Amino acid sequence: MALDGSGYVSIAKRLNLEKQPTFDTPGKKANGWHHSYVVRILKNPAVYGQFSPHINVDGKRVPQEPIENYFPAIISQEDFFAVQAAITSRKGKGGEVGTRVNVLANILKCGSCGNSAVRINKSGKQATVDKYYKWVAMVCNTGRRGVTDCGYHPWKLDELEKAILDEVKELDISSILDNKSNEQGLAVLRQNIQSIAEQLSTIQKQKARLVDALADGDAGLGAITDRIRTLSKQEEDLEASKEILTQEYDAESHRLSAMTRSVDEIKRLTDQLEDNDVRIKLQTEIRRLVDKIVLHFNAKKFVIQYHKPKLVVRFKDVQSVSFIESDGELADDPV
Repeated sequence: MALDGSGYVSIAKRLNLEKQPTFDTPGKKANGWHHSYVVRILKNPAVYGQFSPHINVDGKRVPQEPIENYFPAIISQEDFFAVQAAITSRKGKGGEVGTRVNVLANILKCGSCGNSAVRINKSGKQATVDKYYKWVAMVCNTGRRGVTDCGYHPWKLDELEKAILDEVKELDISSILDNKSNEQGLAVLRQNIQSIAEQLSTIQKQKARLVDALADGDAGLGAITDRIRTLSKQEEDLEASKEILTQEYDAESHRLSAMTRSVDEIKRLTDQLEDNDVRIKLQTEIRRLVDKIVLHFNAKKFVIQYHKPKLVVRFKDVQSVSFIESDGELADDPV
């Protein structure tokens, strides 16, 4: 759930709604899931097998060198650190509370003053129909309140969202739309690689014990050396298999992440944008790629600033669309 973009509170809420049992302390039953306990689980390296011992020094707990592979791993180390990266990327960028998740929440900035853009509700009369309708728009927060002289220039969120999604070509839509067959194929490869790694770990421990037995003279030299040779051959075969599977996994992962976004994929994404689960995943994927998006409200321009050193500037008017890419910084108001 954390990898899919859910926060601590929403995870705890879902676990409670599904009536998932808590990890109760002996003699004390927890009153449902609390987000603080979700935090402890998500940040605990014991989930991938690491033990972090501590000693008491003058009444204070002092951490010692961690011990790897101490506990049985319940997730991969890769997934653990992916979650830590997702948690870090969301700091100060919490999702908005409402009926529909804003996929651009807290990464939109005003191009005039640099302050945050905020979501507001608007209403007005439709030109073709004699009735009022409602929509959502983004505005400069300080300009709206008259703190700065940016002015009040609402930008319809649906239109802004579509323009930005069209522009962020690196979005991995397959992962957002839950391409089950691709995910299952990668999961099988990952499971096989982890299985081989476990077998290798077991063989290495067995060899270490045999070497100790040789040193202690507990058994015949011939029998032990034969066993070490057999284990070494198994280790060599497993290493070769692991290398092949790892290359296959990396190639498949790269293929999926580099997959060109087709018209059908974009349509499928657009069709599912009413689903908040899809919007949460999309929000996470955008934040993985984008540091901030600078909005020039009056001119209806935006600048996308990626985490990697790449800037894409979009100039759009009725007649033309052009792009500039640069490895450097750009001025706040492109011309």
